[in-house]
Amino acid sequence: MNRIQRLTPILKSFVEKGPAGCALTVVRRGEVLYQDSFGYADLEKKKEISTDTIYRIYSMTKVITCTAALMLYERGHYLLNDPLEEYLPEFKNPMVYRYNEFGDMTVSPAANPIRVKDLFTMSSGLTYGGIGTETERQTRVMMENAAATMNMRELSKQLAAIPLAFDPGTHWKYGTSHDVLAALIEVLSGQTFEEFLKQEIFGPLGMNDTSFRISDDKRDRLCVMYDSAEDGKLTVNDRMDTPFQP
Repeated sequence: MNRIQRLTPILKSFVEKGPAGCALTVVRRGEVLYQDSFGYADLEKKKEISTDTIYRIYSMTKVITCTAALMLYERGHYLLNDPLEEYLPEFKNPMVYRYNEFGDMTVSPAANPIRVKDLFTMSSGLTYGGIGTETERQTRVMMENAAATMNMRELSKQLAAIPLAFDPGTHWKYGTSHDVLAALIEVLSGQTFEEFLKQEIFGPLGMNDTSFRISDDKRDRLCVMYDSAEDGKLTVNDRMDTPFQP
């Protein structure tokens, strides 16, 4: 039994002990070497996973965002060292929250401008919402209603109004840098982010089921997502769905 053939018993065992289901396709140089699915897309309905099941890709969107931005880089629309403020003026003269050895916080101008490359590498000083720093706390409050009320340009402006967590280019922090990169794509392309992705990536690659929202005729193909407790019990997780598509 070769390595490809051994995948089936491995995946069956994986589903028995863990998630509701999974699917795997192995492609090498354009040839499909293995394709199969196991378990359920919906446990309650006993709906099995199939080749047309639709999944949430969450932060894999970041890879697509960077690809789109690099396409514009290849076309000469910007340089990686360009200050972001040349394209998104809301980021001119950024401020930074700073803390001394006693934990006291002050706000002062950033030592460097945010450069486009800082968005790619998440070294911009932008963060996600959280409780660890004042930047995270303010971002959390702002993002609570962002999905329902803001477009990419408005989101960029709201984020720019919050002092950064550190001087751009000096540290790494997982956060909203790629969201701002999407706003940059809109300014450079003259299209909405969604329109650009459809025209330049999804359409040419035949990614007909990839989008930010699911049309009504495809909703029944979306798999249910589950949380797994320590005892293996699975419970439905729809916490991230509501802001985008109830």
